[in-house]
Amino acid sequence: SCIPVIYGCMSIDALNYNPLANTQQVSASNLINPCIDIVDGCMNPSALNYNFEATVDDGTCIFCDEGEIDVTFSFNQENITTDEVYVYNQETGDTVFSVFPGELGVWAGKSELTCVPTGCYIVSMGSVSNQGWTDGSQLQILDDLTAEYFFLDVEAGSLDMTVVSLGGGECIDD
Repeated sequence: SCIPVIYGCMSIDALNYNPLANTQQVSASNLINPCIDIVDGCMNPSALNYNFEATVDDGTCIFCDEGEIDVTFSFNQENITTDEVYVYNQETGDTVFSVFPGELGVWAGKSELTCVPTGCYIVSMGSVSNQGWTDGSQLQILDDLTAEYFFLDVEAGSLDMTVVSLGGGECIDD
């Protein structure tokens, strides 16, 4: 008895899995692996977080409203997990990024791309430990509109408040 050759992707985890395939190649003359990996991500090229490698749109596309800018907050925690960071709008008091004490493990990080209104933001960095923020943890803020990059840490202290301008403009740091 002769079994017909059915070319296609035999990997069940692939985007184009073919349950009928019995030969993993494109055709008799094309021996290339035909499988397409599943890559979740934003597939809209107009979005801030467009992923050109995505094969499945996961609904995470980010678009800023009029008067907002895209900002990336990245916090890297070292070996003390009591550090805390809060970034909030000076005018409205709305928190736009935070890391709570104990939220992250040792040597962990948190990064977030988000849209925020242009304006002044208060960055509060501290530690619930009475030893203060002494381990080298850092907060990085990238304002994509002005390409300003803020790199903030606390020198052996328990609290630091800094005012930064996101999207341009003058801010007063009391």
